[in-house]
Amino acid sequence: MGELFYKALSDFQKKYPGREEQEKALARMSSDEILQLARSAGTVREACRYARFAQEAELRERNGQDGTSP
Repeated sequence: MGELFYKALSDFQKKYPGREEQEKALARMSSDEILQLARSAGTVREACRYARFAQEAELRERNGQDGTSP
């Protein structure tokens, strides 16, 4: 895998440097987008964190929710 594979995660972390900012952004992303971040994570712990958000996004998608409502 090349450098571009990891660019998505690096760009995401630069755009959303804080944990709370990241969680709000992840709540608006699709499960596929979040899984890309999980796949390019540098540690298993980080990958698991993103995978958890991907699972939540999958449930939102199945229920027809977009993640923007309270």
